Amino acid sequence: MTAIPRRDLLRGAALLGLASPLTACGSGGEPVGSKEAGPQGPLTVWMHEEQANTKYFNAKIAEYRRQFPKVTIKPLYVPIANLDTKLSTAFTTGSPPDLIKVGAWTLAERASKGQVAPLPPAEFGAGSIEELKGRFDTNAFAALTYKDQVYGIPIDFNSVHLWYRRDRFEQAGLDPDRPPATWEEVEEFGRKLTTGSQVGLQWQLADNIWAMLNFLPLINGLGGRIRPPGAAA
Repeated sequence: MTAIPRRDLLRGAALLGLASPLTACGSGGEPVGSKEAGPQGPLTVWMHEEQANTKYFNAKIAEYRRQFPKVTIKPLYVPIANLDTKLSTAFTTGSPPDLIKVGAWTLAERASKGQVAPLPPAEFGAGSIEELKGRFDTNAFAALTYKDQVYGIPIDFNSVHLWYRRDRFEQAGLDPDRPPATWEEVEEFGRKLTTGSQVGLQWQLADNIWAMLNFLPLINGLGGRIRPPGAAA
């Protein structure tokens, strides 16, 4: 593809709301357009596929193209289970996308290999990384930082909630007006709510990675850790 000037490319990332990490290595070529003419040319974006996610970004792409009609955006939505493998293959063969939206847990590996570019705060209207960080919640950039360099903008955060059914509490002899207040009570109540065909406590997440990302903070918060098989205690 013909490269878009890096300044315009990253400005596009900001307008689209695309997130961590931003790729450093698109296909080569001479920059097209100028600061006066605005961004133009093809821009390839890869992100994980999900009904709500795809609908949202398609709308943002259409919004961006109304403002910059000379840019052709080529989105590719990939199932989350396949995205990292597909990206690794693309980097290996020298044909990665210009922008990627992926889980921050992959950042350190890709940054160590030079596959992603540090985030220039000026492209997001900030005078410094610290100023940019000030617009977000505390520690929002922690997972996007590698060796003191920030590599992307955070956009997806999950709020963890514990939902329970009052009728099931009553059936199990529990007070529906007194939900569990500690993790020990969650375990206790979960056992009482479990019957032959009924699950007392369940993680409502389809992909293993999301379950782990929510589960690990609970372990760490209680001072525990997961030890790989065969590792010393």
